Amino acid sequence: MRGQRVERILALVAGAAFVLASSVVSLAQYHVNGTITGTITDPSGAVVPGVKVSITNIATATTQSTETNSAGIYFFSDMPPTTYTVTATKEGFNTCQGTGVVLEPASTRTFSCALQVGQTTETVSVSAGALQVQTDTSQLSEVISSTQIEQLPDNGRNFANFLALEPGVAGITFDSFNSMNIFATQGVAVNGLRDSDNNILIEGVSSQRTRDNAATTAAPAVDAIGEINIVSTGYMPEYSRGAGAQIVVQLKSGSDQYHGSLYEYNQNTVYDSATNWAVGTQGTPRGTINWNNFGGTFGGPVPGTRKKLFFFYSEDVTREPGASPNNVIVPSALAHQGNFSEYCAANIACPTVPAFLNLQTDPNTGQTLHTGQPFPNNTIATAFWSPNGAALMDIYPMPNLPSGTVANGQNNFYYSSQNPSNNHTESLKVDYIIDPWKSHLAVSLRHYRTNSVGDDFGNSPQLLDWTIQEPERGATIDLATTFSPTLVNDLTIGSTEDIVHVMLSPGPLGDGLNRTSVGVT
Repeated sequence: MRGQRVERILALVAGAAFVLASSVVSLAQYHVNGTITGTITDPSGAVVPGVKVSITNIATATTQSTETNSAGIYFFSDMPPTTYTVTATKEGFNTCQGTGVVLEPASTRTFSCALQVGQTTETVSVSAGALQVQTDTSQLSEVISSTQIEQLPDNGRNFANFLALEPGVAGITFDSFNSMNIFATQGVAVNGLRDSDNNILIEGVSSQRTRDNAATTAAPAVDAIGEINIVSTGYMPEYSRGAGAQIVVQLKSGSDQYHGSLYEYNQNTVYDSATNWAVGTQGTPRGTINWNNFGGTFGGPVPGTRKKLFFFYSEDVTREPGASPNNVIVPSALAHQGNFSEYCAANIACPTVPAFLNLQTDPNTGQTLHTGQPFPNNTIATAFWSPNGAALMDIYPMPNLPSGTVANGQNNFYYSSQNPSNNHTESLKVDYIIDPWKSHLAVSLRHYRTNSVGDDFGNSPQLLDWTIQEPERGATIDLATTFSPTLVNDLTIGSTEDIVHVMLSPGPLGDGLNRTSVGVT
C-alpha cells in the first residue's frame, strides 16, 4: 500500500509538471535521448510484421514492448541513453535476443534480427557490437563514453578536458587547477568554428552564460556525468541557438542496485616543489600548492516504489588555499627617493619641470628651474613632493629581485599572493517509470557555487582584494510519453540561474580605501 501511495503521489507530480509545462512560453526542444529501431526478417530475408519486440534497460531492469509494422520495422523513440537488451518473439519462430545494445545520447541505434523457425522457448542470442556507422541519420557525432570518463586520467577533473579526445576539437587547456572552472569550455573550437558557436546541453537544456557565451552554467562534476556526445554537423533543426557543435552532456541515473563512491585527489608542495626556471626568476619559489578535490556519489532505487523510482546524487568539493607566484615591475629604489635617472637613461617617463615650478630654486642644487626642462640630476627634490603622491608611492614595495631592471622592462619584484578558491557542486537526478501512462519522468537539479579571492596586483599597489561568489543553478523536467509506436511526446522544461557577487576587501599591501592608514589626505 505504501508503494502504491508513493506512485500515486509521483503520478500527480508528473501531471502537475505537464500542466505547468503547457503554460510555459519557452520550452527546450533539443534531442538528447535516443532511438532504437530495426527490421525483423524471416530466414528468407522477408520482413515479418506483428513481431513483439521488447527492450529492457539493463540498469533498472524495466521493460517496454511494441510490435513491428507492416514493413517489419520497430521503433523505440526518446529512450534514455544506456545499455539495453532487445528481444523479438513471434509464434513459430525462435526468440531472437540482442545483448549489449548501447544507446548513446542524441543518437539512433539500429538492431535487426533474422528470426529462425522453431519454438519461442528457444533463444538465439546475438551480442551487439559497437556502433561503427550511423546509417539512420546524416549527423556526425562523437561520443565520450562513461568508461572513458571513469578510467582516463583527467588533470583538473573538468568534463571539458574530455572534449579534446574527439577529432576536430581544439583549444582545450589541460590545467590541473581547472577543477570546476566554468570557463574551461571557453576557447573550445569545433571544426574551426568559434567557441561562442557551440551549444552546451546538460540534460537537454542549454546551459551557457548569456554574457560569456562559451562558459558553462552550473557545470556538473565529472563523477555525475554518464556520457558526452559532440554532435558536430548534419543535426536536425531541433538544435537551435548555436551554429557550431552541440555538446550534449547526460547525467548519470540510478540503477536497480545501490552503488556509491568516495574519492580524494591532492596536489601538494611536499611532492611538487620545483622552483621557477624563467629568466630573471630562477631560484624563486613557485608558491605553496595544496589542492584538494574530494566528494562522492550514491544512487539506486527508492525503497517502497517497486523499483520504478531511481535516484543518483553527486557532491564534489574543491579546496585550494591558493598562493600564486608573481613577478611584476615596481618603482626602483632610486625612484622612491625621487631620482628618475634610470628611467631618463632609457627614455622612459623622464619628468620635466611643470609650469607651477617655473623659476623656483631647486633646494638640492640651488639651480633655477625652467618649465619643460629636466630636473637637475633628474631628481625631484622632496620639497616639491605632493604629500598624497608620496603616500601613494610608499604603497609600492621596494624591489627584491636584483636581476630585474625596471628601465629595461624587467620584473624586479617577486611576491606570493594569497588567492584561495573554494568550489562546491551538487547534482541530483531522479527517474520515475510511470507504467499506466507508458511514460518516463526525469528530474535533475544542479547547484554550483564558487568563492575565490582574486589577486589584482599586476603593476598596481593592490590596495584591495576582490572576492567573487558565483552561485549557479540548473534544473530540468523531462516527461516522455509513448502514445503508440509512431506517436511519442517529449516535454522538457529547463531553467538556469547565473549570479555573480563581487565584494572588495583590504589587500595584502594596504587597508583598502582607508585614507588614514594610507596617508592620503
